[in-house]
Amino acid sequence: MLARVPRPSPAAARQLVNLAALLIIMAIMASLSPEFLTTDGIANLLRQVAVVITVGGFFTMLMVAGGLDLSVGAVIALAGIVSVSLSNAGLPLPAAFAAAIVVGAGVGLINGFLVAVVGVNALIVTLGMMYVARGLSLVAGEGRAIAAHDPGYAWLGNGMAGPVAVMVIAGLIALVIALILERRLLFGRYTVLVGTNPKAARLSGTPVRGTLIAAFVLTGAAAGWAGVLFSSRMGAAVSKAGLGFEFDVIIAALIGGTSLFGGEGRIIGTVLGALIVGSATTGMNMIGVEPFVQRVMLGVVLLSAVGLDAIVRSRRDRPVRRVTAKVAQT
Repeated sequence: MLARVPRPSPAAARQLVNLAALLIIMAIMASLSPEFLTTDGIANLLRQVAVVITVGGFFTMLMVAGGLDLSVGAVIALAGIVSVSLSNAGLPLPAAFAAAIVVGAGVGLINGFLVAVVGVNALIVTLGMMYVARGLSLVAGEGRAIAAHDPGYAWLGNGMAGPVAVMVIAGLIALVIALILERRLLFGRYTVLVGTNPKAARLSGTPVRGTLIAAFVLTGAAAGWAGVLFSSRMGAAVSKAGLGFEFDVIIAALIGGTSLFGGEGRIIGTVLGALIVGSATTGMNMIGVEPFVQRVMLGVVLLSAVGLDAIVRSRRDRPVRRVTAKVAQT
């Protein structure tokens, strides 16, 4: 008798579907634009995706824990201005980069405290922080670009380490750190417990507030590092940098199978989602699709992903609701 091949889990099946979708999109874009699969085309794709992946890994764990951060795009702008300004003032580049990360972590700490301790809705808190951080970046930058005086500042975003862009390596380092937190440390398990059932997690001894605050801090720190990468890529800090970036990350996470309701999601799924969106966007740029048309298409993708998440969760939870209803009637 032939051994029965085990069926993949729903999460694994979804990632296989996403992988197939990625290959199909890349094949379509390659047929429409011969430059898509060239060395330069792949390099541009990876640079574009690197910033999303840098934040996306930690953002995924935050969503799994039941949180959401709409301020990451504004933090990218603020952190970039802080990093460039300190570098121009004579601070060594590593210290200027570290200061940007600290600024992002500080924003995340405020978000986490207001959500986990005070009890304010995460959407409201991070929406308000988005306006605060964006306003601070506009004030600090006076609404203009601040060029980096140190020639070495642009190396992180434009340099090459052999055939690989330094920016891609920097994004991969952030991704590896996030994967270690998710797969090898208790923090990843805590985020699932907190996002699935906070009350049960608290009763089991899980540090619910600490986990949620840590997820916000890590996401903010990653956004600060992304601000460094973004400003290094341009060789200048721009107060309008990161506009709409939060939705790019959310789209990538949702496509990858992360739930808006918490308790479900994998970083690898977000990486595939980022590659799918990045491949489509890069390909559309190459064939001349207008940017505003691309934003409309990304909006449709976001709405579709949210709707699919709601439908899948509703069908999965239907048996549980039936059992609960029967128990309540007895």
